[in-house]
Amino acid sequence: MRGTRQGVSLVEYSGQSDSLLHFGLLDNAAINYQSLGGWMEYSFFSTNLWEFERTGWQLWGSASTGLESGSNPVSGSAVWTGAMVGRVGDQHGNEEPGSRLIGDSSLTFDFAQNDLDVALTDIRADDGTSYANLTWENVPTRNGLFASGGLQGAFYGPNHEEVGGVFDWRQGRRLVGAFGATRQ
Repeated sequence: MRGTRQGVSLVEYSGQSDSLLHFGLLDNAAINYQSLGGWMEYSFFSTNLWEFERTGWQLWGSASTGLESGSNPVSGSAVWTGAMVGRVGDQHGNEEPGSRLIGDSSLTFDFAQNDLDVALTDIRADDGTSYANLTWENVPTRNGLFASGGLQGAFYGPNHEEVGGVFDWRQGRRLVGAFGATRQ
């Protein structure tokens, strides 16, 4: 367990696998992996890194998945809070993963406009570096899904109890990750 952010438990896994089914082929070389993410009742989000010892390749990315609601909220509270995880990317477009990130997530839904404001705040890297807040405003939602400028996600649970997604922020330093939050 890596701790809790705004009620969302963060877990961390790392280790080595002796084989991986990869692109339809079984690779029997050692693969080192690291995963940092949050488990909620209806969804899961994570940032992941796999290092292939034989080739030296690194594969990294983020994910958010769960039981999608398939619709937008129509009533009740309009705020979800939780956590975000991610990695610092290379600002020059290279695909080298940097330090891991942990922060808070807060999402507010506007029933009249059917849009969402997303704020990822208090972002800190494992090395202690702080990063500026990441915000997206007036993100359009449709059928329980949303996307805008490097952000995409979904409402999860039969009554929109959770929301989660992934992001790729490329203003200044590149930050890539995932987030999840529960309805307040």
